[in-house]
Amino acid sequence: MNLPPQLPCELAIITERLVLRPPRLGDFDEFYEAARSMPPIVRGSPPIDRGTAWAKFTRNCGLWALLGYGIFIVTDRRDGSYLGDTGLARFGRSIEAMNEAAEAAWVMLEKARRRGIAHEAAQAAHSWFFERFGPQRTICMIDPENAPSLSLAARLGYRPFGQGTHEGGDVILLERLT
Repeated sequence: MNLPPQLPCELAIITERLVLRPPRLGDFDEFYEAARSMPPIVRGSPPIDRGTAWAKFTRNCGLWALLGYGIFIVTDRRDGSYLGDTGLARFGRSIEAMNEAAEAAWVMLEKARRRGIAHEAAQAAHSWFFERFGPQRTICMIDPENAPSLSLAARLGYRPFGQGTHEGGDVILLERLT
């Protein structure tokens, strides 16, 4: 049986302005409120309800136990406030190409946008992932109308390799070859 590498009890990545850490049960209410306040990831997706948020939150928690990596909660280093989340995971998508490698993801609250926080957080998560698991191809998918996310993906080294449909909306599939 292949077990994931053991994680330190209190894994945290500290950057100039941020703390990234795996989710904890006490994070759910902020996660849910943030999810309700953000626009859908893909145009046309329904607003998130509490049950769907709980399913996504527990999925994010479980990925750490199963894989040894996953989605980090991103907080402000100064005051600990929730800013969003980022990391790499394997979500088991219905788009087969999205299951070929670890998938990068990032979602930030409005107060964290246009300040370089998403880049700082995603870059830190990628660096941690590659240090722990070695250089490898990673992938992500983005709504073609989401210019800020496409820009961030390009800054992180992602390039388009295909297209797909997710939750009823078109997405661009991107890859980073490391």
